Formats: sequence, C-alpha cells, structure tokens
Amino acid sequence: MNRFTSCLMAVILGHALPAAGADPLPVDGREHLNAVLWMQTAHEYAFSTAQVFGMATRGLAEAGSLPSALVDGEAPPPGPDAPPAVVLDLDETVLATSRYAAGLIAAGRRHSESAWAEWVEHAQAEPLAGALEFLGAARDRGYRIFYVTNRACPDAGRPATYPHPACPQRDATLTQARRLGLPGAEDPRAFLLRNDQDGWESGDKSPRRRFLAASHKVVMLLGDDLGDFLPRAQVGALRQQRPPDRPVSGMDGALPTWPSRFGVQWFLLPNPSYGSWEVALANCSADRGKRGLPRGESARQVRSAHPACSDTTHFSHSAKVSPDRRAKSPPGRALRASTR
Repeated sequence: MNRFTSCLMAVILGHALPAAGADPLPVDGREHLNAVLWMQTAHEYAFSTAQVFGMATRGLAEAGSLPSALVDGEAPPPGPDAPPAVVLDLDETVLATSRYAAGLIAAGRRHSESAWAEWVEHAQAEPLAGALEFLGAARDRGYRIFYVTNRACPDAGRPATYPHPACPQRDATLTQARRLGLPGAEDPRAFLLRNDQDGWESGDKSPRRRFLAASHKVVMLLGDDLGDFLPRAQVGALRQQRPPDRPVSGMDGALPTWPSRFGVQWFLLPNPSYGSWEVALANCSADRGKRGLPRGESARQVRSAHPACSDTTHFSHSAKVSPDRRAKSPPGRALRASTR
C-alpha cells in the first residue's frame, strides 16, 4: 500500500490500518475512495447537509398550509383533518453511514446484504450535520415524523400490516435512534422498512409513501436519492431522458416541472457514494452488479473493454483533461466503485 493511500485510509477510517506490506487496495476500493473521503473529511459536505436542513427548518413554518408533497398521482389527496407529517430517508439523510463503506475499502470487500446487516446491527452511524436540529424543530411544531428506509426485514414472517414482528434491522435501528434522540425512536411504526409488510418487498418507496398518505398529509420529503421523492418508474423515465452525449447539467430545459418543489417541500441531500443515479453504468457489461461500474473494473477498463459505455457514461470526458493535469492527480483519483 503506497504512502498516499495509507494516509487517506488513516483519515477515513480513524482506526488501525492494514499491516505494512499488505496487498494494494482492490479496484473496487480505489474506485470508491474519493466519494468516501469527501463524505468523511470535507467541510463542504457538512456545510451542504447543514444548509439543506437549515432550509427545511425554515420551511416548516409554512409547510403545514401547503398541499401534499407527494408527486401528483402517487396517492389520493389527504382529507381536511389529516395530521401533517414529514417523511425522511434514513441512511445518508439522517444517518451518516460512510464508515460502512470505509470498512469495505479497508478489508477489500464488496457490499453484500450480509455485510450491511452486520454493520447495521453494530449501530455505529452518527447523524448528519443539521439533522437533529431539523428533526427537533419538526417535532416541536407538531409534525409527525416517519422514516422510510430500505433497511430490510426478513422475507419470512412478513405480515399483512407492518411492523414486521421479527426484524433485527428494525431493532438495531431503534436502538441507535434512541441513543441519538431521534423523534419517534420509541415507536416502531415510525420506521417503515423494506419487507415490513406484504407489498413492500421492493426498494421502491412509493407504496410506503402511499400508505402514509392514507392517514397523514405528507407535507415535506427529505432524502439523498430521487427515489425518496418519486416512484421508481418516474425515476427511471427521467434517467432515460438524458441524451447520451449530454451531462445532466446541460439539459436543464428538458427537466420536468416538479423540480420547483426542491427547496420548498422536497429537500435533497448530496450522496456521491451510491444511489439510483448509478444505473447510467448498468448496461456496460454482462458481468455487473445492480448499480455502478461492472464489478472489479475501473473506469479505464470499462472504457476500453466496453466502448459503448463512453457515450453512455461520459468516460470520454476524461480525454479533455490535459496530460499535465492527469499526471498531477494522486493515485486512485479517477477511480470509483459502487458498494451498496
């Protein structure tokens, strides 16, 4: 392991490094290092999340008088007496879980359901900057708070109506929520997990939002992925709208009208580590994971082995960087990989 990588690992892990002479980081780890490093060390990340939560806190004063925050057609309009509710994602929205990714990098492992379940059980996540202050303000204003998360309950024993009677990830999540003082930590029904009841087997959160909308007026949504705001089908349709030769920043005029909800009733947290945005790379190889780069391949390897990916994923953009600038890039700078 070279000195630069060792220093980075010391920063992001905050605990013992692999012994001297250990094998170099695998491609997956090097690819993902920049995103994890930024989330754990950059003041810009902490200021960004605090800024989003600050905007959301200011929006609480008017949110109760606004229409439902759910996208049109996702659920019937709420009744006039429906109590107002705020709905949040959990990981990378309320809780920072980049230590999980850092542990995978250090161990040379890839994300798996078993590795994630083990990490959730240890309940090591800490709140994002600004999260606790926002949640406290929402509680004090009388909003009911729900956490819609893709942490998962077992398939076995899934009930007709949540909560799942035997769900280790819920138990661990509630333990951590109580430790951090999250509103709703004493109420298992404040946390809606994947597999929590029949019909919630998918990671699509729309059925759970629709369930909440039957009894509450959802006035605010917070998350780190478009799936925290939109049904999965609409997210997929939006991803398909991006022309192969244009980055998303160059197609603002083609975006739907609902982005006007961002900053008013929808509040989006940054997450460069993983998410549904990774489907841009999903057609690059037959040997791939569900999201992100094909497993075990670097961006350079994907570009050479799968030429179609250059047009789809803008790897060709790197050709516009001068050789001098590339030479100054630290080891692993252009590399990333998906973990979860």
